[in-house]
Amino acid sequence: MNNLNYIHLNECHSTQETLKNQWEEGKITHPYLISTSKQTNGQGRRKTPWQHFPGSLAISFTWPLKEKISMVPLELGVFICEFFKERYQKNLYLKWPNDLLNQKNEKIGGIIMNLMTDILLVGIGINMFTTKERSHFPYKHAFIFDDKFELKEIFYTELYQYLLKRNQEFNSSIKEDWAKYCIHLNKNITIKDEFQESKGIFLGIGEHGEALISHNGKIEKVLSGSLFLN
Repeated sequence: MNNLNYIHLNECHSTQETLKNQWEEGKITHPYLISTSKQTNGQGRRKTPWQHFPGSLAISFTWPLKEKISMVPLELGVFICEFFKERYQKNLYLKWPNDLLNQKNEKIGGIIMNLMTDILLVGIGINMFTTKERSHFPYKHAFIFDDKFELKEIFYTELYQYLLKRNQEFNSSIKEDWAKYCIHLNKNITIKDEFQESKGIFLGIGEHGEALISHNGKIEKVLSGSLFLN
C-alpha cells in the first residue's frame, strides 16, 4: 500500500470533520488516513459526543463506495475484530449497528460513516488502555488493554492497511461472519429511535444490514436505532 497518504495531528477537534473539510477542498485522494493523539470534539453516531480518553485511538479515513453502503460499518466491525484477534489475541464483539464491545457487554469503541458524492468517510474511536480519567459516557465502557499501550504512528497505518486488504479479499456474505462476533445474537433486545420501539429476539442482519427481530411469530426488519439488551 505504497500510495497511502497519511497525516498525524497532535490535537484536533475531530478527525472526521478534518477529513471531510480536506476532501471537500480537493486536497486529498484515496486512500487517505488521519489520526490524532487528542480529539477535543469527537462525535459518534447521530452526533452524540465521543469522549477521548488519553491514549485512545481516533482515526478517520477514506473508503471506497459500495453498492450496499449500509453494510460498510458492519463489515468494518468484523475486520476490526479480526485485526485485534490476529495481532494481539484480544477478543472484541459487535453490537448492532456499529459498536465494539468486550465480553461483559461494555463499550470499547464505535464506527461512524459519512457519505460524500464519490467516497465514504469512516471514523473509528477505540478505548485502548485503562485510564483513571473520569468518564462522561452514559453507558458502561471498558478498554482493550489493561496496561498502557503505546500508540505509535505505525499502528494507525497498519490498522488501515489491514482493513483495506481485508476489503479487497472479502468476496462472500458478511452476515455469517458478523453473526460470529455479535454479542446479542438470539437474545431479547429492544431497538429504539425517535419514532418507534421494537422488541424481540435478535436473529441477525439482513441483506442491507438491517436488524432482523422475531416477535410474536413474525420477523420485523429494523433499519436504524439504538439497541439495548433486555
